[in-house]
Amino acid sequence: MCLPSDVTIFNIGSNSLKILKVVDGVASKSAVVTRLGEGDGLTLTEGAIKRTLDAISANLAEIVGKVYAFATEAVRSASNRDDLLIPISQMLGVDVEVLSGEDEARYGYLGASMGRSVVVIDVGGASTEISERADAGVSVPLGAQRLRSTYGEDSLALEKIGRQTAENINLSSADGVVCIGGTITTLTSAILGQKIYDASQVHGARVTTLGLRVILDDLARMTDSQRVEKYPTMLGRESVIVSAGYYLVGLLEGIGKSEIEVSVLDVTEGYLFDKSEYIQKNFVFRQKNS
Repeated sequence: MCLPSDVTIFNIGSNSLKILKVVDGVASKSAVVTRLGEGDGLTLTEGAIKRTLDAISANLAEIVGKVYAFATEAVRSASNRDDLLIPISQMLGVDVEVLSGEDEARYGYLGASMGRSVVVIDVGGASTEISERADAGVSVPLGAQRLRSTYGEDSLALEKIGRQTAENINLSSADGVVCIGGTITTLTSAILGQKIYDASQVHGARVTTLGLRVILDDLARMTDSQRVEKYPTMLGRESVIVSAGYYLVGLLEGIGKSEIEVSVLDVTEGYLFDKSEYIQKNFVFRQKNS
């Protein structure tokens, strides 16, 4: 099978903008925290729109090949989403595809499963996607920012809602769980003691719910500034990471899993696999420190 030409994909997420570039068959990905999903979850704030547009504008000179752009929960639930989508389309010269929750789950599975029988979980900025097959995924409108605004950092409440989420989803037996997205990659980076984010160490790491609880309990005792001082790779997620993390622990307990695999390949790569001629076995990947 022939590899496609160069590609640039903009993943306009609820907490960060991810940019995936494929040049000569090699992919690299960077991320910028934009907190697009801040606020009431019904409208995009002016500040969030400006941060997102500024982040895209700053990367226009880096675009290569065919351009794709898609958005997730913060945009699909916002009544004023055109305030963001229209200027993005004007900048990039393409329409922005607003993914359904089911499509977001499907792309996450395509990106992370690599053909294995696994459950893929993505606790994002405004929603959580859970899938055990490319055609069997669900999206729950609970993500890092919404969890923080609703439950604060109450570990008992957050783990309870995580277990309740699991109870409402029928999952068959799978070989294991793969977690994707900024919540788990940030927590894994902290567990590994990284001062500079290194995706090559995070990708494929094995993390236990006990290990997550230890780092979360440590973070819960700190202010936001103390979190970043001790764990520099937490910058941009320091205010929401504890809420999302406890929710993830409850979710994992609810489906009876005490250990997970971490993947830096996520919805963005799944979108690439679906939209292009790439096949996973030919995919060469590296991620910039971000």
